[in-house]
Amino acid sequence: MIYCADCGSRMGFISPEARQSGKHYDSDSAFQCGNYRNQNNECVSHFIKTSALEAAILQAIKAVSQYVIENEAEFISQLKTVWNESKSKSANNGQQEIDEAKKRMAELDAKIQKLYDSAISGLLPERQAQRMIQQYDEEQLMLEKRVEELQGQIQEEEVEKIDTNRFIALVNKYRNCEELTDTICRFYFINYQGGLLNENEPEGNENPVYLWLSEP
Repeated sequence: MIYCADCGSRMGFISPEARQSGKHYDSDSAFQCGNYRNQNNECVSHFIKTSALEAAILQAIKAVSQYVIENEAEFISQLKTVWNESKSKSANNGQQEIDEAKKRMAELDAKIQKLYDSAISGLLPERQAQRMIQQYDEEQLMLEKRVEELQGQIQEEEVEKIDTNRFIALVNKYRNCEELTDTICRFYFINYQGGLLNENEPEGNENPVYLWLSEP
């Protein structure tokens, strides 16, 4: 994803095939701010050629690769920290959903028991009570299934380990890349909103590139 530096809007791709004339220029393929000429959220015409963007990305990839290779131990420590924080957050969110589901299941148990008591005492017609009990029972079954799924995911995440050796091997493989490919993009996942920042990026650069390292 590519975002405008000023308004934060997603930048749209301008295809060279959109030109009606027979002549084609390097600037035909580009990205432009999505809020340009937008009546509700107008922004200036931020524009970057695809070739310039790819060159900036390749430069950033090489800089990050060099940093990783020259500071391998430090990078692995950073990568493990990011990985563990991500897994911990995911597990916490899963456990929170499990707790909420179990709380709801207990509430449904109480409702079902109350319906049985009302049917037995004659306060509620048995047919109506059975229909409501069936609805609550179906909800309980769905919640039980979801709890099992979440518990399984948490157990898998607890044993899952990050393969730092694979990361380093892939960095070495792509460190001298001269052409941006889909495979390289899947490895160096580009994200202008966060990730492993290229700390060697020179000050005043108008097109900073931030990179996540992820498995292809």
